[in-house]
Amino acid sequence: MAGSYVVEGMLVDWVRTRPTPEPRLPVSWLSAEEKAAELQRLQANRARDAAREAELILALAADRPVQLDPPPGTPGARRGSWRPDGELPGVSDAFPAELSMLLDCGRGTAVCRARRPWVWSALLPRTFAALERGEIDERRAQELFDALQAADPELVLLVDAAITREVPGLLTVAALRRRALELLLELDPESTDANRAQAVKDADVFVQPRTDGVATLGADLPADEAAEAHDMIDQLAVLAKAGGDTRPIRQIRTEIFSLLLRRPGAPERSASPSAPDVLAENPSTDGATPSGPRPATPARTLGSSGRSS
Repeated sequence: MAGSYVVEGMLVDWVRTRPTPEPRLPVSWLSAEEKAAELQRLQANRARDAAREAELILALAADRPVQLDPPPGTPGARRGSWRPDGELPGVSDAFPAELSMLLDCGRGTAVCRARRPWVWSALLPRTFAALERGEIDERRAQELFDALQAADPELVLLVDAAITREVPGLLTVAALRRRALELLLELDPESTDANRAQAVKDADVFVQPRTDGVATLGADLPADEAAEAHDMIDQLAVLAKAGGDTRPIRQIRTEIFSLLLRRPGAPERSASPSAPDVLAENPSTDGATPSGPRPATPARTLGSSGRSS
């Protein structure tokens, strides 16, 4: 009997560690139909891998309960933190740092990657099941998480049930988000104010490194404030263009954005022959700005890239 246990243990270890065989023909051997079919299989596999990752993170978090942390007032206990309240309730304070090392990402990203599986499994179970089957991709599941994570859990369950009946994989990412928010608003018209308040509470300024020494600087702002800021920068860029700057206007807008933040009121001379002068002569604009009620969530404005999303 002892020997059989050893053999069983070896078999379990082998199943756990063996690489998944993926025999593949060279792409040049495949017909157009076979190439298309394999691309579809890859997308489904990525979705299933995302669901598997979520299950692993949930299980690892369960292995790190908050009870393992030193009690307050004892050596090693946390005395205070800048982290948001209820960041990962019930989970050890050390878990985000551990997960960030495992995933090779920053602590904030690790917290988001840990919270997402909980929302999927607890509040969006039908979406999560579709992700496990490869019927919805990770991007769309992420979009539903972003749109609904701060809403009333009971309403989110209803939205999840309704939206999965509408075949979310056939909707664009933007259309899926709009539809989820429409359903949420139909179920609870008063949720708009709550969503806005939560989004404003969670807002922050961020820097996202890109490539070749370029980074994106931005902030989460209410949509009307973001539109007003962009309009002011655009008006100043138009004035600089009219003053003789021959560069594409997107480059002028980017430089003005940078100068306004780094040298407010006293822009430095730069490669642009007119943008600094325009800033000095026009510290503010009197142009019309959008009006009306703020939307349910802030818009994320991106700085150095000259884009918004």
